[in-house]
Amino acid sequence: MIAEEGGAAPGGSTYTKFADTSINAAGDIGFFGDLAIGEGVFVRPTGGPIEAAALTGGASPGGGAFFTFSDVSTVNSSGNIAFIAKVTGGPAGVFFYNSSANTVFTVALVGDSTGGGKQFCSFVNVALGGTDRVAFQAVTETTCGVSNDATTAIFREPIVLPGSFINVAEVGGATPVPTTTYAKFFDIDENDSGDVGFRAKYSGSTAGTGVFLFDAPATTPGSPTPTKWRTAARSSKAAPSTASSSWARRPTMPSSSTPTRSQPISGERPRGTATSTRTRACRATRRG
Repeated sequence: MIAEEGGAAPGGSTYTKFADTSINAAGDIGFFGDLAIGEGVFVRPTGGPIEAAALTGGASPGGGAFFTFSDVSTVNSSGNIAFIAKVTGGPAGVFFYNSSANTVFTVALVGDSTGGGKQFCSFVNVALGGTDRVAFQAVTETTCGVSNDATTAIFREPIVLPGSFINVAEVGGATPVPTTTYAKFFDIDENDSGDVGFRAKYSGSTAGTGVFLFDAPATTPGSPTPTKWRTAARSSKAAPSTASSSWARRPTMPSSSTPTRSQPISGERPRGTATSTRTRACRATRRG
Protein backbone atom coordinates (compact mmCIF):
# COMPACT_ATOMS: atom_id res chain seq x y z
CA MET A 1 0.00 0.00 0.00
CA ILE A 2 1.27 3.42 -0.94
CA ALA A 3 -0.92 5.51 1.37
CA GLU A 4 -4.06 5.01 3.47
CA GLU A 5 -6.69 7.03 5.32
CA GLY A 6 -5.33 7.91 8.71
CA GLY A 7 -1.77 7.31 7.58
CA ALA A 8 0.95 9.89 8.06
CA ALA A 9 1.48 12.31 5.17
CA PRO A 10 4.59 14.34 4.37
CA GLY A 11 4.40 17.62 6.26
CA GLY A 12 3.04 16.15 9.51
CA SER A 13 -0.72 15.74 8.86
CA THR A 14 -2.68 12.55 8.06
CA TYR A 15 -4.60 11.47 4.95
CA THR A 16 -8.42 11.57 5.05
CA LYS A 17 -9.35 11.09 1.36
CA PHE A 18 -7.70 10.53 -2.03
CA ALA A 19 -8.41 11.49 -5.68
CA ASP A 20 -6.75 11.91 -9.09
CA THR A 21 -4.47 8.90 -8.74
CA SER A 22 -2.20 8.15 -11.71
CA ILE A 23 0.81 5.97 -12.49
CA ASN A 24 3.42 6.01 -15.25
CA ALA A 25 5.26 3.13 -16.95
CA ALA A 26 8.12 3.36 -14.46
CA GLY A 27 5.77 2.96 -11.51
CA ASP A 28 5.87 6.55 -10.27
CA ILE A 29 2.53 7.45 -8.68
CA GLY A 30 0.85 10.84 -8.34
CA PHE A 31 -2.27 11.69 -6.35
CA PHE A 32 -4.28 14.37 -4.54
CA GLY A 33 -4.84 13.95 -0.84
CA ASP A 34 -7.29 15.58 1.56
CA LEU A 35 -5.60 15.88 4.92
CA ALA A 36 -6.72 16.29 8.50
CA ILE A 37 -5.27 19.79 8.17
CA GLY A 38 -5.38 21.16 4.61
CA GLU A 39 -4.67 19.15 1.47
CA GLY A 40 -1.82 18.35 -0.86
CA VAL A 41 -0.47 17.06 -4.15
CA PHE A 42 1.84 14.06 -3.83
CA VAL A 43 4.27 12.01 -5.92
CA ARG A 44 5.76 8.66 -4.95
CA PRO A 45 8.79 7.85 -7.15
CA THR A 46 9.37 4.16 -7.77
CA GLY A 47 11.19 2.69 -4.79
CA GLY A 48 11.26 5.98 -2.93
CA PRO A 49 9.24 7.78 -0.25
CA ILE A 50 6.18 9.90 -0.94
CA GLU A 51 7.03 13.50 -1.78
CA ALA A 52 4.68 16.43 -1.15
CA ALA A 53 4.73 18.44 -4.38
CA ALA A 54 2.63 21.12 -2.69
CA LEU A 55 0.76 21.49 0.61
CA THR A 56 -1.75 23.92 2.04
CA GLY A 57 0.35 26.65 3.61
CA GLY A 58 3.39 25.94 1.46
CA ALA A 59 5.00 28.82 -0.41
CA SER A 60 3.75 29.49 -3.94
CA PRO A 61 6.39 30.53 -6.48
CA GLY A 62 3.94 33.21 -7.64
CA GLY A 63 3.71 34.72 -4.15
CA GLY A 64 1.59 33.85 -1.12
CA ALA A 65 0.80 30.38 0.20
CA PHE A 66 -1.02 27.47 -1.40
CA PHE A 67 -4.58 27.05 -0.08
CA THR A 68 -6.52 24.46 -2.13
CA PHE A 69 -5.78 22.36 -5.21
CA SER A 70 -8.61 22.23 -7.73
CA ASP A 71 -7.14 19.90 -10.36
CA VAL A 72 -4.14 17.59 -10.64
CA SER A 73 -2.65 16.15 -13.83
CA THR A 74 -1.52 12.60 -14.33
CA VAL A 75 2.10 11.96 -13.41
CA ASN A 76 4.18 12.01 -16.59
CA SER A 77 6.96 9.73 -17.83
CA SER A 78 9.56 11.73 -15.89
CA GLY A 79 7.66 11.49 -12.61
CA ASN A 80 6.59 15.13 -12.74
CA ILE A 81 3.10 16.52 -12.12
CA ALA A 82 1.09 19.72 -12.72
CA PHE A 83 -1.74 21.21 -10.70
CA ILE A 84 -4.10 24.17 -10.31
CA ALA A 85 -4.11 25.93 -6.97
CA LYS A 86 -5.84 28.73 -5.14
CA VAL A 87 -3.41 30.83 -3.15
CA THR A 88 -3.72 32.91 0.01
CA GLY A 89 -1.97 36.25 -0.31
CA GLY A 90 -1.12 35.74 -3.98
CA PRO A 91 -2.60 34.90 -7.37
CA ALA A 92 -4.14 31.51 -8.15
CA GLY A 93 -2.50 29.66 -10.99
CA VAL A 94 -1.23 26.61 -12.80
CA PHE A 95 1.97 25.10 -11.41
CA PHE A 96 4.49 22.41 -12.37
CA TYR A 97 6.37 20.17 -9.94
CA ASN A 98 9.71 18.75 -11.07
CA SER A 99 10.24 15.70 -8.88
CA SER A 100 13.94 15.22 -9.60
CA ALA A 101 14.67 18.86 -8.76
CA ASN A 102 12.14 18.91 -5.89
CA THR A 103 10.94 22.30 -7.17
CA VAL A 104 7.61 23.94 -8.00
CA PHE A 105 7.48 26.33 -10.96
CA THR A 106 4.81 28.78 -12.10
CA VAL A 107 3.16 28.02 -15.46
CA ALA A 108 0.47 30.74 -15.51
CA LEU A 109 -1.12 33.03 -12.92
CA VAL A 110 -4.41 34.91 -12.74
CA GLY A 111 -3.70 38.27 -14.36
CA ASP A 112 -0.98 36.97 -16.67
CA SER A 113 -1.26 37.70 -20.40
CA THR A 114 -2.53 34.94 -22.67
CA GLY A 115 -0.46 36.40 -25.48
CA GLY A 116 -3.64 37.17 -27.41
CA GLY A 117 -4.68 40.44 -25.83
CA LYS A 118 -6.45 38.93 -22.82
CA GLN A 119 -5.65 37.88 -19.26
CA PHE A 120 -6.05 34.54 -17.52
CA CYS A 121 -8.82 34.98 -14.94
CA SER A 122 -9.41 31.44 -13.66
CA PHE A 123 -8.28 27.90 -14.41
CA VAL A 124 -10.29 24.68 -14.67
CA ASN A 125 -8.48 21.58 -16.00
CA VAL A 126 -4.79 20.74 -16.31
CA ALA A 127 -2.83 18.07 -18.20
CA LEU A 128 0.85 17.19 -18.51
CA GLY A 129 2.60 15.14 -21.19
CA GLY A 130 6.07 13.72 -21.62
CA THR A 131 7.46 17.00 -22.97
CA ASP A 132 6.97 18.60 -19.53
CA ARG A 133 4.85 21.28 -21.18
CA VAL A 134 1.51 21.90 -19.49
CA ALA A 135 -1.94 22.12 -21.11
CA PHE A 136 -4.84 23.74 -19.27
CA GLN A 137 -8.32 25.18 -19.64
CA ALA A 138 -8.87 28.78 -18.58
CA VAL A 139 -11.41 31.56 -18.50
CA THR A 140 -10.00 34.73 -20.05
CA GLU A 141 -11.03 38.40 -20.26
CA THR A 142 -9.42 41.54 -21.60
CA THR A 143 -9.26 42.70 -17.99
CA CYS A 144 -10.29 40.24 -15.28
CA GLY A 145 -13.43 41.31 -13.44
CA VAL A 146 -13.85 44.44 -15.55
CA SER A 147 -14.39 43.47 -19.19
CA ASN A 148 -17.61 41.84 -20.29
CA ASP A 149 -15.91 39.52 -22.77
CA ALA A 150 -15.14 36.37 -20.81
CA THR A 151 -14.51 33.23 -22.84
CA THR A 152 -13.13 29.77 -22.19
CA ALA A 153 -10.15 28.33 -24.03
CA ILE A 154 -7.59 25.55 -23.88
CA PHE A 155 -3.92 26.50 -23.91
CA ARG A 156 -0.64 24.63 -24.01
CA GLU A 157 2.93 25.72 -23.47
CA PRO A 158 5.08 25.39 -26.61
CA ILE A 159 8.00 22.97 -26.58
CA VAL A 160 10.29 25.98 -26.67
CA LEU A 161 9.76 29.53 -25.49
CA PRO A 162 7.98 28.64 -22.23
CA GLY A 163 6.09 31.54 -20.80
CA SER A 164 4.20 31.92 -24.07
CA PHE A 165 1.11 29.84 -24.86
CA ILE A 166 -0.47 28.08 -27.83
CA ASN A 167 -4.24 28.64 -28.07
CA VAL A 168 -5.41 25.09 -28.74
CA ALA A 169 -9.13 25.86 -29.02
CA GLU A 170 -11.61 28.40 -27.66
CA VAL A 171 -15.35 28.71 -27.24
CA GLY A 172 -16.66 30.35 -30.44
CA GLY A 173 -13.70 29.17 -32.46
CA ALA A 174 -14.06 26.96 -35.52
CA THR A 175 -13.98 23.18 -35.05
CA PRO A 176 -12.88 20.55 -37.62
CA VAL A 177 -16.60 19.84 -38.16
CA PRO A 178 -17.56 22.11 -41.10
CA THR A 179 -19.41 25.35 -40.19
CA THR A 180 -19.49 24.65 -36.45
CA THR A 181 -17.86 26.29 -33.45
CA TYR A 182 -16.87 25.08 -30.00
CA ALA A 183 -19.57 25.64 -27.37
CA LYS A 184 -18.14 24.04 -24.22
CA PHE A 185 -15.08 22.11 -23.12
CA PHE A 186 -14.85 19.19 -20.73
CA ASP A 187 -11.81 17.08 -19.83
CA ILE A 188 -8.39 17.38 -21.47
CA ASP A 189 -5.33 15.16 -21.64
CA GLU A 190 -1.85 15.26 -23.18
CA ASN A 191 0.46 12.53 -24.48
CA ASP A 192 4.23 12.07 -24.50
CA SER A 193 4.52 14.00 -27.79
CA GLY A 194 2.65 17.02 -26.48
CA ASP A 195 -0.54 16.31 -28.45
CA VAL A 196 -3.70 17.41 -26.61
CA GLY A 197 -6.98 15.47 -26.64
CA PHE A 198 -10.17 17.05 -25.36
CA ARG A 199 -13.93 16.56 -25.27
CA ALA A 200 -16.18 19.41 -26.36
CA LYS A 201 -19.70 20.38 -27.33
CA TYR A 202 -20.06 22.14 -30.68
CA SER A 203 -22.88 24.01 -32.42
CA GLY A 204 -23.68 25.61 -35.79
CA SER A 205 -24.85 23.77 -38.89
CA THR A 206 -25.07 20.73 -36.64
CA ALA A 207 -24.70 20.22 -32.90
CA GLY A 208 -23.22 17.49 -30.79
CA THR A 209 -20.37 16.41 -28.57
CA GLY A 210 -17.03 15.19 -29.90
CA VAL A 211 -13.56 14.12 -28.96
CA PHE A 212 -10.89 16.26 -30.63
CA LEU A 213 -7.15 15.94 -31.13
CA PHE A 214 -4.69 18.82 -31.33
CA ASP A 215 -1.48 17.71 -33.08
CA ALA A 216 1.25 19.72 -31.41
CA PRO A 217 3.95 21.50 -33.45
CA ALA A 218 6.60 19.49 -31.62
CA THR A 219 8.74 18.87 -34.72
CA THR A 220 9.03 22.59 -35.54
CA PRO A 221 10.92 24.30 -32.69
CA GLY A 222 9.47 27.70 -31.93
CA SER A 223 6.40 27.25 -34.09
CA PRO A 224 3.49 29.13 -32.47
CA THR A 225 0.80 27.37 -34.49
CA PRO A 226 -0.53 23.80 -34.48
CA THR A 227 0.22 21.25 -37.16
CA LYS A 228 -3.51 20.48 -37.39
CA TRP A 229 -6.70 19.76 -35.48
CA ARG A 230 -8.62 16.54 -36.00
CA THR A 231 -11.97 15.22 -34.88
CA ALA A 232 -11.20 11.90 -33.23
CA ALA A 233 -14.90 11.06 -32.77
CA ARG A 234 -18.24 12.82 -32.53
CA SER A 235 -21.74 11.93 -31.42
CA SER A 236 -23.23 11.72 -34.92
CA LYS A 237 -20.59 9.28 -36.18
CA ALA A 238 -20.62 5.50 -35.70
CA ALA A 239 -17.90 4.02 -33.51
CA PRO A 240 -15.45 1.47 -34.95
CA SER A 241 -17.15 -1.94 -34.96
CA THR A 242 -14.24 -4.34 -35.42
CA ALA A 243 -10.83 -4.84 -33.91
CA SER A 244 -9.29 -4.47 -37.36
CA SER A 245 -9.88 -0.71 -37.40
CA SER A 246 -6.58 1.14 -37.36
CA TRP A 247 -5.70 4.47 -35.76
CA ALA A 248 -2.79 6.53 -37.05
CA ARG A 249 -0.38 8.05 -34.56
CA ARG A 250 2.28 10.66 -35.14
CA PRO A 251 5.81 9.37 -34.43
CA THR A 252 7.08 10.11 -30.95
CA MET A 253 9.65 12.87 -30.64
CA PRO A 254 13.25 11.81 -30.08
CA SER A 255 14.11 12.02 -26.40
CA SER A 256 16.76 14.63 -27.18
CA SER A 257 13.96 16.99 -28.28
CA THR A 258 12.03 16.84 -25.01
CA PRO A 259 13.76 19.17 -22.57
CA THR A 260 12.71 19.32 -18.93
CA ARG A 261 12.81 22.17 -16.49
CA SER A 262 15.79 20.56 -14.82
CA GLN A 263 17.54 20.98 -18.18
CA PRO A 264 16.83 24.63 -19.11
CA ILE A 265 16.36 25.53 -22.74
CA SER A 266 18.55 28.20 -24.22
CA GLY A 267 16.64 31.48 -24.02
CA GLU A 268 14.09 30.14 -21.50
CA ARG A 269 12.76 32.90 -19.32
CA PRO A 270 12.65 32.34 -15.55
CA ARG A 271 9.42 30.63 -14.51
CA GLY A 272 8.95 32.59 -11.32
CA THR A 273 10.77 32.24 -8.04
CA ALA A 274 11.04 28.55 -7.31
CA THR A 275 10.20 27.01 -3.96
CA SER A 276 12.09 23.92 -2.82
CA THR A 277 9.54 22.76 -0.24
CA ARG A 278 9.06 18.97 -0.63
CA THR A 279 5.92 19.26 -0.04
CA ARG A 280 -8.22 18.26 -10.09
CA ALA A 281 -11.80 22.39 -7.24
CA CYS A 282 -11.03 18.73 -8.09
CA ARG A 283 -14.20 17.50 -9.54
CA ALA A 284 -16.44 16.75 -6.59
CA THR A 285 -17.62 13.54 -8.21
CA ARG A 286 -14.06 12.29 -8.34
CA ARG A 287 -13.39 13.15 -4.74
CA GLY A 288 -16.51 11.49 -3.36
